[in-house]
Order: sequence, then structure tokens, then C-alpha cells
Amino acid sequence: MRKTHVLSLLLLVLLAFPLFGDGLGNFDLGFTLGTRSHFFEKDDTAKLAVNYGLTIGVSDVWEVDVTASSQLVPGFFADGGLQVMLQRSLLGFRNSGKNIAGMGYNMLAGFGVGFTTYNQYGKFYPTHLLFTLTPAAVGSPSLRKRERLLTLTLGINLYTQQFSLYLDIITDDFYVLGTYKDHPLPSPTASPAP
Repeated sequence: MRKTHVLSLLLLVLLAFPLFGDGLGNFDLGFTLGTRSHFFEKDDTAKLAVNYGLTIGVSDVWEVDVTASSQLVPGFFADGGLQVMLQRSLLGFRNSGKNIAGMGYNMLAGFGVGFTTYNQYGKFYPTHLLFTLTPAAVGSPSLRKRERLLTLTLGINLYTQQFSLYLDIITDDFYVLGTYKDHPLPSPTASPAP
């Protein structure tokens, strides 16, 4: 029952983001798909997982990622979790809000919360503090696609005091809103009469 409440609350928060956009046209929305390898936490038996969800740009440098991960190895969809991350681009704007591609190469750093059942109650609770670094992000929302490479996420389980490390070798973001198609072309300036 609590899982339903958490997911409903997250859905409401996500739907509210366009209302709080910066007004400069930097809001974008994309779907995320990638792999995730898990290390070090005893309760987490997933060695390889699929990572999927949404990426939401809320300004020219900030984005919110809401992703779920589901175990592939050793048990197919046997276990999983939910992550909510706030990330900042480090090398420049991630979306210009104009009909301009934006930075083609960037780095991301962020933090967030992980929801899992890795606690003494076995319930789906917010269990992890997450800190993430993506050393290479190629593409941009304006270009409709971005690839994040070698993302490292450190997770700290607040219930068991265990550390875990997530390695996302490659994550693809496919943007459906906030691309070059959604930004108007710049108006031509009137040239003076001869």
C-alpha cells in the first residue's frame, strides 16, 4: 500500500514541474533506458539490472531523474528499487531553451534518495542517500538524444549502514519535449532600407 502512495506522490511532483519552469523554455522531458551493476551491499543481490524512467529538465543546468531499476541477473525482475535524483550539469547549460543544440558534451553531478525494501521491515521505504557523478554525457535535449557514460552512484543505506556502488556503463535518454522542434526559430532582424 505504501508503494502506491509513494508512486502517486512522485507522479504529482513530476506533473507539477512544468508549472515551476524557469520561463525560459528550458523544460524538457525524456525517457531513460540503461544498465546498472550493483556492488558491495549484502541485501542487494542484483549483479546486473535494467534502469528505466524519466529525465526532467527544470532549468538550463538542473534536471530531475526518476528511475526504477529491476534485477536481470541472477533473478529476472526478482528485485528492484526506485531512485529520485537532482543533478546539475558541470560544464555548461544542458538545454539552451532556444533552437540551439546546447552543450554536446557535459558532466553531471547530483544527489538523491533511493527507495528499496532493504530494511529490517522489508517494506518499500526511502532507504538510501545517493550521490552520483557522470563523467561523460554526449548529446543534449535539443538534439533529442543523450548518452551518459560510466555513471558512478554511491548509495548509503540509512537502515543497515551499508555502502553500495552502482555502475551505469551506458544510459540513453530519449527526449520527447524540449527538443529543437519545440523551440521557435529566431526571428530575422529587419535590415535597413538602402
